[in-house]
Amino acid sequence: MQLPEDATMRAPLALVSIILPVHNAEQWLDECLMSVLQQDFEGTMELSVFNDASKDKSTAIIEKWKVKLEDSGISVVIGGHDSPSPRGVGYSKNQAVAQSSGSYLCFLDSDDVMMPQRVRMQYEAAVQHPTSIIGCQVRRDPPDSTERYTRWINQLTSDQLLTQVFTSHGPTVIMPTWFCSRTWFSHVGPFDEGGQGVPEDLLFFYEHLRKGGGVFRVDHSLLLYRYHLYAATHSVLECCWSLAIPSGSRPTPPPTTLTPRTPMSWCSAESVMFHRLPRKFQKLTHTSPGKPVPLDIDLNL
Repeated sequence: MQLPEDATMRAPLALVSIILPVHNAEQWLDECLMSVLQQDFEGTMELSVFNDASKDKSTAIIEKWKVKLEDSGISVVIGGHDSPSPRGVGYSKNQAVAQSSGSYLCFLDSDDVMMPQRVRMQYEAAVQHPTSIIGCQVRRDPPDSTERYTRWINQLTSDQLLTQVFTSHGPTVIMPTWFCSRTWFSHVGPFDEGGQGVPEDLLFFYEHLRKGGGVFRVDHSLLLYRYHLYAATHSVLECCWSLAIPSGSRPTPPPTTLTPRTPMSWCSAESVMFHRLPRKFQKLTHTSPGKPVPLDIDLNL
């Protein structure tokens, strides 16, 4: 899929577009959208929502907040579809980007909450690093749900943001914290639209690195990052993805696309990447027949 030409070439109407895919998010949407309203950024902002076949009250909540946000000067663009099945996170993000107008893109998940300074601080960093994906530190909710993973997110050094791109956890700045220029997104993207089970953020991240992009993290906790059973990340955790690990002091992205395998069809430790949270594999060991599942493999290059 290519982004529509009018979305990438037209004059921007907002400085920053907040990109919000939504699917059955009624439980979290009020808090999420309140955090958009509470941003202290003084430039023009736009919220671009794409509703991916939600069957709950998400649509009504979005419409309610559209009025509040526009009354405060934040324009709101709403797209979506009501097909029987959702098209997936990659498709929804691409559609939200395509219908937006901002010069910069701030990605937000519908179950997360931004701190008031998020857009301002990441925008300032993006101006200084125009070909980088800008991330930030996070606060996990519940606080003790993924302690090791959260430490990894928040404590990587600037060098490790590049040297640890091939580890069990995936992108060294996590997708819900991404902020970048529209120009750079259009150069790298769009997201893969393979649907459930495809790590669209990981594939985009490697393509970003392949094209010479940088990675920068704002060292402030700017996002409340929720962990729950309905998170989209769990659909990716059911697979492992094989790839060729290159040799050398600094890793470069693999030349081929990632290949999904079933959870029990493990590859050798030298050629696999177990995506994101080892905690998931701990659960699988109690429910899956066959050989024990490796619980925690990091390929720290």
